[in-house]
Amino acid sequence: MTNFVVMFKLQPGPDYNDRYNSLMEKIDSIASDGAWGETLSSIIFNCSSTLDEVYDVLCMQSGFDLRQDTMLIIDVFNCQKKTAGLISYPRTLNSCLGF
Repeated sequence: MTNFVVMFKLQPGPDYNDRYNSLMEKIDSIASDGAWGETLSSIIFNCSSTLDEVYDVLCMQSGFDLRQDTMLIIDVFNCQKKTAGLISYPRTLNSCLGF
């Protein structure tokens, strides 16, 4: 079982609620023991999926829009990350995160 931290920013627009609800449904579908989502745009959960599988479910199978939204998925156990969408400062992210 691997622990994941997901941070995201969805751009406002007429389909914002649909994109948000779709993303939350996908997280709920893979989070084994539920997800902690008390902050606005960060979710913490564990599941038996790999980082690539979580990326696929959240970024490709939900309403997340790679053209306008931003996501960072961190595999805490393996110290790996994947980003999706608009990442303005990838070097800063790499430097601050350390991997």
